[in-house]
Amino acid sequence: MARADSARLEGQYDIELSALHHARAADSTQVGPLWRLTRAYVELGELATEKSQKRKFYAAAMGHGQAAVIADSVSCIAYTWLSIAEGVSATVVGFKEQVRLSWQIREHALRAIELDPTSDIAYHVMARWHAEIASIGGLKRTMANLFFGDLPKASFEESIVYYQKAIALHDQVHHRLELAKVYLRMDEIDTAQQKLEYVLTMESEKRLDDKYKDEARLLLAHLP
Repeated sequence: MARADSARLEGQYDIELSALHHARAADSTQVGPLWRLTRAYVELGELATEKSQKRKFYAAAMGHGQAAVIADSVSCIAYTWLSIAEGVSATVVGFKEQVRLSWQIREHALRAIELDPTSDIAYHVMARWHAEIASIGGLKRTMANLFFGDLPKASFEESIVYYQKAIALHDQVHHRLELAKVYLRMDEIDTAQQKLEYVLTMESEKRLDDKYKDEARLLLAHLP
């Protein structure tokens, strides 16, 4: 695990992935390699440009995430990354599967918060979940209720509360970007602009932060 973690710190993600697979092969019952593999494949999916690649990476993330919570049923970080894997997987599947995943994401993210109320990432997942569910339109929501089962209740206001909790615990680029996007969905353009501009002033700390800043720039460029 030390080799994988040090490789990640140095931005050597191929070495990190190889070391994680080696660690899992050596002992498949340890949660450490499993949740880290979940994270690695989520990130690979986020960086992929082809939908087929995204599906492949997200499917791998789901598999490792499910194995992680089996390996340790009281690991906050395992449940957190499983819920993230479920969330990104929902972006590349049909609506029926999205409805099914919506309940699982909520369950696993809330379980993560229950296990560790100081996990900013778990609060981020719940914030994102509220934003995505709340954005589903009336017709689509009616179709879901008729044919696939009820959607969970959610709101943009709850999303903001969860993002604010995440930021209070650990202020980072992704939290701020997604919070700005909630304000966009609420048509609060001035507030969203302020939040996006702030994102661009922040230091990049994580693998995807530069990608998130590029997204913020693109959103700013297309503001009405």
